Amino acid sequence: MSDIDVEYIIREVIRRLTAMANDTSRTDGDTVKLTERLVTMATLDGRLANMKRLIVGKKAIVTPLVKDELKKRKISLEYEH
Repeated sequence: MSDIDVEYIIREVIRRLTAMANDTSRTDGDTVKLTERLVTMATLDGRLANMKRLIVGKKAIVTPLVKDELKKRKISLEYEH
């Protein structure tokens, strides 16, 4: 399998997970609760400014880039029980 094939598969998986995602979210002060199954930087676009805590579903997939950005901004990431 070539690098191009791997990249295509990754993009397709992300596309499908995004299509399945539920776009509802709730903001409570400095806490944002997302119900999306896949959390990407695009998901958080415009929401990071005053965020101190991000809560996602227990089965949510949070991309490494999102985790790095949250750590950089000192925003805690919590998974629901």
